[in-house]
Amino acid sequence: MAMAELDSGAAVTSWNYSGERMAVGFTDGGAEVWSKGFGNGSPALSLDFKWKAHEGSSIVKLCWGPMEFGDIVASCSTDGSVCVWEEINENGKPKWRQCAQLAENSYCLDLKFGNCLGGLKLVTACADGYARIYETSDCIDLSKWQLQAVVSNATDVTEKTGKCSCSGASISWKPPAGSIQQPLFALGYSTDVSGFSTTKIWEFAEEHRRWYPIAQLSNADDGVGVSSISWAPNLGRPNELIAVASGSTVSIWDLEIGGKQGVSVQRIAELEHSAEVWQIDWDMSGMTLASSSSDGTVRLWQAGLDGAWRQQASLRA
Repeated sequence: MAMAELDSGAAVTSWNYSGERMAVGFTDGGAEVWSKGFGNGSPALSLDFKWKAHEGSSIVKLCWGPMEFGDIVASCSTDGSVCVWEEINENGKPKWRQCAQLAENSYCLDLKFGNCLGGLKLVTACADGYARIYETSDCIDLSKWQLQAVVSNATDVTEKTGKCSCSGASISWKPPAGSIQQPLFALGYSTDVSGFSTTKIWEFAEEHRRWYPIAQLSNADDGVGVSSISWAPNLGRPNELIAVASGSTVSIWDLEIGGKQGVSVQRIAELEHSAEVWQIDWDMSGMTLASSSSDGTVRLWQAGLDGAWRQQASLRA
């Protein structure tokens, strides 16, 4: 296991697609990129580059871009700014430079890249309850971004209340079956407005050039906000699996797209921690789900031959 000693103030981390590089965001707006290597004969992380990504404001989230676009990272901070960074070679040394700064009208809570047929996309979920979808069709010049759409999980609520304040959000794109992703992503919020505490699946309809919600994975009357979403890689299953963490529960949903009934969803499992679940993630096969919680544990879950989901291991931090 590779180890790294981070400076105080480290707030968020994000691993790249290969698990070989880690981006770190700090409360003072600084950012670092570390790479795996070997030190004294054992795996270790070494610091590649550090820079001031957001002046005087804490970084909230970081995410790496798809490998087809090289090494790029998006960051958002408490000042509401969203920046896209790329690694370049300057005089034989790696350096990270800002490609673009996207204008947000609200504090960004989560952001994720998606590599779709129409080009690279970036979804940002903001505290006002809206998600903004940016796109660039130029894979060489990543300074050219345009706002493609603004969507909301609960438009009827915003029309009635006029505003909504969200404390958390999570985005998960449908993993690519090949090099290109389908334009599908899951979006969930954590808020005191029950109509927003849902997870919805959004799909881009090419014929209409619009994004539409095609399924809802959590009940509006559950009243518990969404803390994390993870869409499972699909290596041959007929349906999709999506995990949604709300409170101390992780729900696993079976999603059928394109069947006789169009889109059908079914909750097939509810997995329990003893405290709030912070983060969930699937392994590369989409067979094992990991969940971390404020109860101090990381738990691994798998479905048995009977289809029932059971805990396979529990690791205590």
